[in-house]
Amino acid sequence: MFFKKDFDYYKKFSMVTSMKFEEEIEAPEEISCVIVNGEKIPVDNVEFLNVEEDVYGRDLMTFVYNGETRQSCIVKQYR
Repeated sequence: MFFKKDFDYYKKFSMVTSMKFEEEIEAPEEISCVIVNGEKIPVDNVEFLNVEEDVYGRDLMTFVYNGETRQSCIVKQYR
């Protein structure tokens, strides 16, 4: 038979474990990047020129990297 004291114990245990779990998880850092020769480069490391939408609605960035003007979709990288 299940008693109220048992319910209170499980409720308390559940709250403690879920609080511990939430404290240990950190959200990953999200970094906007462009792709140059298959490598993700953070947008902070390039010289921004323009941003527009491609035919699919994705953000297409025009930028200068190592003296060359390039275009790439903006992608996210998580750390």
